[in-house]
Amino acid sequence: MSTVKMDESSGRTIMSYQPARTVLLDLSSPLEKQAARAVCEALENTLCMSSRMDGQPRIPLIAIYLLTSYPEVILPLSCTKNNFVRLHAAIEDIRKMLDDGLSERKSKSEEPCLYQAVLESCNQYRRYIASLPQAPINFNQLEVIIVTGKSGDCVHKQLNALPNEADLTVFKRIVSATISSSQPLDVIPENLDVNNFAPSDVSSLVDVFDLQSDPLSLQKFFYNWLIDTSSEYENMHLILPAPSPADQALVLKCDFIERMLSPIQLPFEEYFNLHAESTSCKHIFPTPSKAKGIKVPIYQLKVLKSLDRNTLCESVLFGVPLVVVATACWRMDWELLEKNQHHFHSLCHALTEKDQVLLTQIDDQHNAGSSSSAREWPQPRPQCVNTAPKPAGFFILMPSEHSTMLIKSVVPKELLLPLTQPMSPAAHNVEADLCVRSSLSMVEHLDEFNPLHYESGLCRALKYSSLPKSAVDKTRANKRKNEALQGKSQAKHKPAETKTTGNRLIADPWSYPLMNYAKTAASNVPRHSKH
Repeated sequence: MSTVKMDESSGRTIMSYQPARTVLLDLSSPLEKQAARAVCEALENTLCMSSRMDGQPRIPLIAIYLLTSYPEVILPLSCTKNNFVRLHAAIEDIRKMLDDGLSERKSKSEEPCLYQAVLESCNQYRRYIASLPQAPINFNQLEVIIVTGKSGDCVHKQLNALPNEADLTVFKRIVSATISSSQPLDVIPENLDVNNFAPSDVSSLVDVFDLQSDPLSLQKFFYNWLIDTSSEYENMHLILPAPSPADQALVLKCDFIERMLSPIQLPFEEYFNLHAESTSCKHIFPTPSKAKGIKVPIYQLKVLKSLDRNTLCESVLFGVPLVVVATACWRMDWELLEKNQHHFHSLCHALTEKDQVLLTQIDDQHNAGSSSSAREWPQPRPQCVNTAPKPAGFFILMPSEHSTMLIKSVVPKELLLPLTQPMSPAAHNVEADLCVRSSLSMVEHLDEFNPLHYESGLCRALKYSSLPKSAVDKTRANKRKNEALQGKSQAKHKPAETKTTGNRLIADPWSYPLMNYAKTAASNVPRHSKH
């Protein structure tokens, strides 16, 4: 099988050069204990997602320091891929220290150690790179994240205390995240004399953020680590027709922004996507013989809310759409079947009138997947203390005027990625506007889209990829032979040109299928002498 070789002009690397990250936690006052626990929870959730995802690691390396009277290493620089046991143990150590009164352990009179922690993280990163047998392929810089309750000015001035000989080339950036607190922010420590140090170039690397201590704000901050930050290549070329015959095609180079994490890359994918029976068997079982006799679940969806259709954003819907209709199960009694159909049609009609949709969730208590009778509502499963928790995905039911509904998956909080709006140009460019409008005028407009009119060539590709090379070559040779024979046949059966003689039409003597008639008609035409 031939493979397509992609050079730099036609391809790009996957999740290239995500930075290694070092987290410096300053959980002392004025950061409240409850806010510190929220930081630990959000950090643990982010590391858990990264460690269990398939594919390239979103966070290749992570290190955690605790800033007390000295930089205390909680987690040395470690890989996150399939390493959640170690990551969880590090977070648990921090929680235990919080229970032991970590916030009261450090006094304001002690020498601040922020710049020492930054230097130590730089040295640790250099040691890690030096220990590798070859250059890393998925990271090349270090990002330092400072989580503190102190003001950004205080952190910034402490970072200016870095010695002038400090090598800042390994840093991609230094992020200072100030967690809001009800207590007043600390001022700059009196024993920190910035004038004793030469000013460094660290100011250009520092980004300051002010965060709320609520879980949503912290998740948005840490989930930014899961987004591909590489800008080495563009992601897509959008090809529009040429604005004028003298111009070339208008090519717009674009980037993709992920809206969510794909559940296919995580465990429990079946709790976020609904499947028909054949799709589920194909996804779970390798062969039909092994799937024989194994039952797939009968999904139990509990209606949670109703909402207006125009308030639903398409970017939060994902998965394969399925059409929902009233069941035609022959096991049900006729009266129950008819009653169920009437209720379903009434539901579709009521939702269509109100222009509303239904938000549903998998009901795990009733989703046992057993072969229960259609007349009986499945009984809830007894709750066991040792039962491992499982997720429950959300789904949207959208009605139509034809007494059917469309169901699609809705992204939950854990899979939603933060969306940063790109910066728009300050002024409107008239020349670009005219160019784009002229190009769009060349695009054919459709009143409606019918997918039956558009063939992707999938069947042809599947047939060629499923056959051996000899069979493919034979098929192509037969196809070329049939095309040649068809061309000869069309040329042979092509109607010949006619000549007009007076009011009569005389066909060419050797035309087909009027050959015999033409010969007879031509013989009856009197020949005129040439002058």
